[in-house]
Amino acid sequence: MKVNPCRATRADLDRFAETYGTAMHGDPMIRWPLPDNTTIEAVVAMARPIVEMYLDVDAGWLVEDGLGVASWIPPSAAARFDELEQPTRDAIAPFTADGGIRYGQFWDWLAEHIPAEPCWMLDLVAVQPSVQGRGLGAALINHGLALARSDGLPAFLETSQAHHVPYYECFGFHVIDEAAAPDAGPTIWFMRT
Repeated sequence: MKVNPCRATRADLDRFAETYGTAMHGDPMIRWPLPDNTTIEAVVAMARPIVEMYLDVDAGWLVEDGLGVASWIPPSAAARFDELEQPTRDAIAPFTADGGIRYGQFWDWLAEHIPAEPCWMLDLVAVQPSVQGRGLGAALINHGLALARSDGLPAFLETSQAHHVPYYECFGFHVIDEAAAPDAGPTIWFMRT
């Protein structure tokens, strides 16, 4: 079965945020600045302003009616990611235990690792747990890699899960840096094609 990603629109906001929050609830990068008892519903609600940012820069993609979602940030937006991400902080701060301080420090640190060269940035790929393993994530990754290739540019991503590194390597990514986030944060692997 061929899976064709399509661009997400405002009408897809709720489905996109639901898949993002459900699939990423346990991700160390998402969980680290949040209280231990944060629910999936809270992560879904927290995802909404982030998804809105993706939609504002035409970076949202989905498959199978939102069962799989990705954010492929185009080079023009990736170059100003820190500027685009800033407005989401006020909306996310209430979900954190410290008013968003650690969250802000983490994303400031992460932005320092985004390549200066033009690139397509895979900021997120998420698939509803009930349909993982069906190739939805692979279709979304390959779609963005095709966009990067058509522009003659590399692709970049970061992951906080060691077991995802070999998965991304299967798509042609390689680790360019590995570092622990400040304040005893999670280890992040930075990868590019």
